[in-house]
Amino acid sequence: MTASIAVLGLDLSLTGTGIAEILPLNTTPGCRVHTLTPPRDKATGHDRLQWIVEAVWDTFWLHAGARAYPLVVPLVVVEGPSYGSASGTRQGGHHERAGLWWLVTHKLWTEGVDVAVVAPAALKRYATGKGNASKDQVLAAAVRRWPDIDMDNNGADALWLAAMGRDHIGHPIVRMPAANRLALDAVAWPAWPSDRADELAGVPAGMPSERKPQ
Repeated sequence: MTASIAVLGLDLSLTGTGIAEILPLNTTPGCRVHTLTPPRDKATGHDRLQWIVEAVWDTFWLHAGARAYPLVVPLVVVEGPSYGSASGTRQGGHHERAGLWWLVTHKLWTEGVDVAVVAPAALKRYATGKGNASKDQVLAAAVRRWPDIDMDNNGADALWLAAMGRDHIGHPIVRMPAANRLALDAVAWPAWPSDRADELAGVPAGMPSERKPQ
């Protein structure tokens, strides 16, 4: 048994990692958003890093009773490091956050998962039209677009990342202004043939996409 997630957005954090799963067009519900918060006994150091890595990887499995089935996750869109962020002090410093980022992305690499890295400014520009928007402005933009989805700042970032991935492959989940979509050009996307991109989105053969010619 397998199930498919077309695109997964990942906003890595030591205190609350946001994950957004956007399912193929023929799957219900269309997307799921949640935040991974380490338990108190895994709140620092190596225990915390290991817990987050395992929790993220657990997202790639569908649990049905006592059995687990692999999910097909061909594209993960992850926010890149924020080198100038003041939040590094509150989260244990840039050193530990960088370690978490590389542990997770290396795990995805070893498992053969394609990863696209989006700079924080590009994420903000796609969501709000401004590359210097605050996290609360990014959240507010997400709530306006998806009022029925319960999310925090981390979940909103992850959802925008996943939305960027779907927009890139030509099957956006929301219509964004042309100025916002310029942020897509700042991302080094994995190279796929056009029929593969449609397959990832769960689009039947012959249905046109909105992907720009390469």
